[in-house]
Amino acid sequence: MAWRSVTILCGNGPETKLANWDVTSPLIVVEPDLLWQVISVIEAEGTDEVNRIIFGSSVPFGTFLSVVASLHQNFRGDVVICTKEWGAYLSSVVASGPGRILYELSQNDLAFYLRVNFGGRPGVERKSQVSELSRAA
Repeated sequence: MAWRSVTILCGNGPETKLANWDVTSPLIVVEPDLLWQVISVIEAEGTDEVNRIIFGSSVPFGTFLSVVASLHQNFRGDVVICTKEWGAYLSSVVASGPGRILYELSQNDLAFYLRVNFGGRPGVERKSQVSELSRAA
């Protein structure tokens, strides 16, 4: 079965508890040491189904940068990492051509990103999701 809008959540800390995520599309939780295998499968199968890869603070920043630098140019999804300093970085494609750009996001920017991409249901506070995602392992 082909899914649309799959999210990969990479980490091994509290940010990977599925109860913290309000999703209507598949969410795949991956341990950091298995991430490269998952990425190779995505690239072999086609990258149009994965819309984003999100790293929690339990993943080293260098891993995030390595993934961003090595993604196949056909991968058009977002790559996000949250730091324990309450900031986040978003790598997305350049609209006018090949390549990616890296944005620094504030806590409010990250909360907005999560609200837009994961919607919201009554009682789910995005700030608490940002807190869990940013918490140091």
